[in-house]
Amino acid sequence: MKGIDLWSLRVGKYRVLFEINKEKREVFIVTIGHRKDVYHKLKEK
Repeated sequence: MKGIDLWSLRVGKYRVLFEINKEKREVFIVTIGHRKDVYHKLKEK
């Protein structure tokens, strides 16, 4: 994704957007949503 340090994973019709903190060995889930809506939700935040 441009300008944001996020990863995305497609799960069927859904996307999971998440951040990875390698130092703490953590994965933080930012949002989960339908593929057609998930990036619009991110812009609203």
